[in-house]
This record gives sequence, C-alpha cells and structure tokens, in this order.
Amino acid sequence: MYKLIETPRLTIAPLKEADWSFIIELLNSEGWLRFIGDKGVRDQAAALAYIRNIHSSETSFFNVVRIKDTEQSIGMVSLMKRDFLDWPDIGYALLPEFEGKGYAFEAVKAYLDELLEEKKLAGITAFASSDNLSSIRLMERLGLHFKYTFEREGENCSLYALEVSLLVLS
Repeated sequence: MYKLIETPRLTIAPLKEADWSFIIELLNSEGWLRFIGDKGVRDQAAALAYIRNIHSSETSFFNVVRIKDTEQSIGMVSLMKRDFLDWPDIGYALLPEFEGKGYAFEAVKAYLDELLEEKKLAGITAFASSDNLSSIRLMERLGLHFKYTFEREGENCSLYALEVSLLVLS
C-alpha cells in the first residue's frame, strides 16, 4: 500500500529515492543487523539500488515513518508477500533512539488499520526472531495470534497472524 497515513505524532509515507541516506542509517542500525540481517547497504549507490529493487516489486511496500512535527525519519513499516507465507507479512524497524516511546505501535497500528479498512486481505502475518521479545509483544498488542515457530536462515522465528474474515464477523 502506497499512500500517506497520519497519526497524532507520525506520518507514514512511501519510501522514495530521496530517502537513501536514511536507508543507510536504518539498515546498519544494531536492531536491523541483529533481527533482520545485513543487507550490505553502505553507500548511496547501494541504498538507491535497494530502494529501486523494492519499487520494482509488485508485492513489497516500504514506508518511511517520520515525526510529524520535525519530519525526521525514524523508521519503516512494510508489507511484503513472501513465498513461504499464505498472507502478506507486516514488518517494522525503528532507529534505536526512537524505540520504547510507542512509535512502533502507533505506526504499525495505523498501517494495519488502513490495510484492514481496504478489505482486500484475507489475513495478515508477522514474524520475528523468537528472542525478539519487544516485537512479539507488539504483535500480540496489535491483536495478532501466535501460530507456530519455524526456522529461517538458521534462526528460530515465531509466526503470528490475524485472519481478517474473523474481524468482519465480530
């Protein structure tokens, strides 16, 4: 989903090539490297290639989360259709100095609410390394339910899901 979303404190807007310097910072942050992995993005050329690769995909949507008042980029929210999952996967990442302030919940909830309002998805998934307790707590707080654990790239991951049709019936 590529559209502008606003919350009381944040804006969530589609990733653009102009965001290349922020991408270098985020993709090399401790949390990204630990829980998502090293993408090898260290300079402008690599960051632009990364962004262009995302834009060339019809199944990946990456959005930059910014502080509304200052327009400072602080993180990303994404939606991706992965081959090994039945439903699209919602994800997020924040720069370390913005963690623990409620920004992740605010951004992901606003994005998830927009997705649910569009009524185009049968369900949505999210997964995290099984030792990423803050992400697991966030998924649970968003209403996603634990489904199972699996191994991905040598790491144990916990999969959570939300079946949209169950929400319509409630």
